[in-house]
This record gives sequence, structure tokens and C-alpha cells, in this order.
Amino acid sequence: MTLLARVWQARGVSERAPDPLVAEACRRSPLVWVRAAGRPARPVWSVWHEGAVAVVVGGEEQPDPVPDDVREVEVVVRSKAAGSRLLTFPARVEVLDPGDPVWAPTVEALRAERLNAADPETLPQRWATGSRVLRLVPVGPPTEQPGGYDDTSGASPPVPTPAVTVRRRPFHLGGRRRRR
Repeated sequence: MTLLARVWQARGVSERAPDPLVAEACRRSPLVWVRAAGRPARPVWSVWHEGAVAVVVGGEEQPDPVPDDVREVEVVVRSKAAGSRLLTFPARVEVLDPGDPVWAPTVEALRAERLNAADPETLPQRWATGSRVLRLVPVGPPTEQPGGYDDTSGASPPVPTPAVTVRRRPFHLGGRRRRR
């Protein structure tokens, strides 16, 4: 029995192999979009590890797209080759604590994929104190997949910001050069 199977058994969760399409898509794409109920989808870098998408959010890492009280999210996986939406699946959110037996292997997998870390040796300590390590465990079949996409675009309105665009182009003495 694997370590993950023992942890699932202790938590009362039945061991279930994830959909092979979900596993392969998440293994190939290091970027997924996470959509919590009532919030726009946010991109996060991730690692497929032990049958779930593992992410580090908060602190000095990427912004946290999952509020503390949310236990189910929707994960949108993009195609690495085309960059477009490949599949969407529902996932259960598991927050890992540093004392959890799954913490060390998950953090090691995340650390190995964190390519531009300033100090890779201190990442586990920094993540334990200032970030959240999440496992997004698939809980059902994909809701969207090749051959069965929703007709809507999936685009969401831009995040409100105080930045504005210039309405008029500035004056240039002698005019502007034209493009060929």
C-alpha cells in the first residue's frame, strides 16, 4: 500500500485512480487555471504529483486563487503545444500542513519544478511559514474535454485597476512616420 493510499484510508477517502486524460494533461502542462465558485479563473504554476495537482500559493509565491472556506474548485488545463483550453475538471481542495505525511513528498516535487527560485534550499521552510501548499484532487470526470467543449468563450472581464490608457496620441512636431 502506497503512502498516499494509507493517508486516504486514514482520512476515510476511497482510493480512486484519476482519469488518464486528466493525469496526462496535468503532467504535461505546468500551468493550470483555478476557478473558485463566483470568482474569475486565475493561472497558477503546478506539478502533477500522486494523483493530484499540487500548487504553492500565498506569501512570496503566486497569488492565492482559492479562499480559505472553499473546498471545491474547477481546474482548467491548457494545451502545452497550442496554449488553448484542453480540459476542465472539478477538484477537491486539500490544504497540506507541514506535519502531514504527504507534505514532504509534495513539497519536494514542487521544489524540483520551481526553476527560478532565489534560494531553493530554504523553499520548504519558507512555504511552511508563509505560504499554503494545496492539492487539487480530481473528483469526477472532465466537464470539458476534446470533442465536448462548451460554446462560451470562457473569457472573464479584466480585473479592476486604477491604471488608464491614453485617450489621445501625443503631438509630434513634424508628424509621425508612417509604417510601410
